Amino acid sequence: MPIQRYCTVTDCPGGDGCTNIMEIGMKLSKPCKTHPELDALLAEVKKRPPMTMAEREVQQRSWVIGEMMIEHPEMSRADAEAIYDSITK
Repeated sequence: MPIQRYCTVTDCPGGDGCTNIMEIGMKLSKPCKTHPELDALLAEVKKRPPMTMAEREVQQRSWVIGEMMIEHPEMSRADAEAIYDSITK
């Protein structure tokens, strides 16, 4: 049986707009229609090999620095990188 997907996109390109949140194991009443572009991107990503530990560390560093800069907009990237490096090393 195919998995039904649900979303909270109000301008759902697949239909009239979905309002249900996806939760594993729950039966929801309004399934989201397909999103061909998203499905194609997800299929392409599944073909890629898993990230290496080095790639994960680079992604984590970037994400944490970005979050710091969102929380503290006055902070420069160099300052955020210095803080991250001082905590993680």
